[in-house]
Amino acid sequence: MLSLLFSFSLSGQFVPFVPEETMMLFNLNLTEIAKLVQEAPRVVVYLHDNGVTECFQYRTKLADAIRLFPDLVFIQLDVKDAEGIIEQLNITAPHLLFYNKGDLWSHCIFPASETALLYLLNLFEEGERLPVSSTTEFLKALGTSHYTLLYPKDEKNKSTHAHRFATTVIGFIDLLPFTKELADEMGLNYSQMYLFRLEDVALIPVEDNITEIIEATIPDYSRISPEMLTSDLSLVVGAVVNRVTPSVVDYLERVSEAKIEGVKVGFFDRALHEVVNISNGQTISEFPTVVTFQSIVREYYEVPEEINTELRNGNTKNAAELTINFLNNLPEAKKPTEAVPTEQTGLIKKLVGSTHDKFVATEGKDVMVLYISPDSIQTRDYMRIFREAAEIIVEKGHGDKFEFGIINTTLNAAENYPTMIALPHIQVYPVNKANNNSFYAQPTKEDILRFVKRNCGSEYDDIEVPEATRNENSLEIVQIYAFLRSLDEDARRKADDRLRELLPSINMTLEQMNAAVFGNQTQTE
Repeated sequence: MLSLLFSFSLSGQFVPFVPEETMMLFNLNLTEIAKLVQEAPRVVVYLHDNGVTECFQYRTKLADAIRLFPDLVFIQLDVKDAEGIIEQLNITAPHLLFYNKGDLWSHCIFPASETALLYLLNLFEEGERLPVSSTTEFLKALGTSHYTLLYPKDEKNKSTHAHRFATTVIGFIDLLPFTKELADEMGLNYSQMYLFRLEDVALIPVEDNITEIIEATIPDYSRISPEMLTSDLSLVVGAVVNRVTPSVVDYLERVSEAKIEGVKVGFFDRALHEVVNISNGQTISEFPTVVTFQSIVREYYEVPEEINTELRNGNTKNAAELTINFLNNLPEAKKPTEAVPTEQTGLIKKLVGSTHDKFVATEGKDVMVLYISPDSIQTRDYMRIFREAAEIIVEKGHGDKFEFGIINTTLNAAENYPTMIALPHIQVYPVNKANNNSFYAQPTKEDILRFVKRNCGSEYDDIEVPEATRNENSLEIVQIYAFLRSLDEDARRKADDRLRELLPSINMTLEQMNAAVFGNQTQTE
């Protein structure tokens, strides 16, 4: 059934082209969706209304996120075809509905934040966290957010309510199911939800009053989201952490209480570690580390190491006082392009504008570069998968003939950037540098490895990777055609070569596909 989504409609007719705005977001009616949710394990239905302007904006956000979630099926349902669902659930567009093996797993108003959307889709694709059954498991599971909402594993209504609520307070809440065993051990009511807050280390029973509790106790600091790094905030200052500890909370509270004008205080969790590294021209290896980010002009201030030393030693009062003094007497700002690392360490090199061109021209080695932007919802997954693919190449003994780099194109400029239709974007520069190629298909480490083997020669044949499935080939075909009109002549020629390789898997030729997509028009019209 999944192959139908990428190459055929449910009626059996070929769907040759999906506009970039609605890439892979197919419009079905209720009858077709009812069949689909019984066959596909996880389906996301987007309720759309052509008469509501914001619906088009949210649809574009969803289209940007779709390529990150290969295990999910995305469907658009127009309100005119959804009267039964609208009346039953008392909902309006824009809205998201999640079906897990035929059952309605959850539904919610479309999240206004891209971070919240990514969080919710990740939650649905990965499934619920493993439930905690003992006090030890419970304590180990804490510490990644300011709030943790515990809900009984077997109470479906509570689970649905918890997941819907989480989208509204994305910066502060983690969801954690618990079992009857934990309830008995800790004296909890198994039919009750509980909110755990770091600052008072207590479980608070909650029902419909979660919003009131959080609004009454929400701190001045927050988890830093990608949106904050591209907003009109004057300055972001935050602690880069692996986990939020009571000492980090105390430090952040003390700094935020100073209420310095134009300064947003928060913490960078693991989702933004790479963005912080690139933005500050460094590789952070000790936690917590305090950093700054001037969001409007893309500058930062070098934080005195004394602040980090005091914070890591638990002297939160001293660390906060030093930070407040530092923020009130800021030194001259630095641009990321000025902070070139003096020593290149690690598997993946952090590039800036002045080092990019020399790096891609490295003599005697194949080079692969990941181009990212913190504005993109896809950045985190691309970086993780890019690293996984690089590690496999090195494990196979090719580390001496391959270089890997990553560059933030929003913060840096270089003369020889490739033509990038979409970000994130991967470019491979083979050792002969005669035929560099772009990659913007569905990002999995298997896809990246196949990409390397196609473009860097037979010496990488010892890297074992399964052949692409028909669904994966169909997805790449759809994406190439979504960008084809925007490509320059050289890139279009490469795209045509790739299409000739892919199209036989769906029993079509390039000529047949072009005729189906463009009709009597040319590709450039």
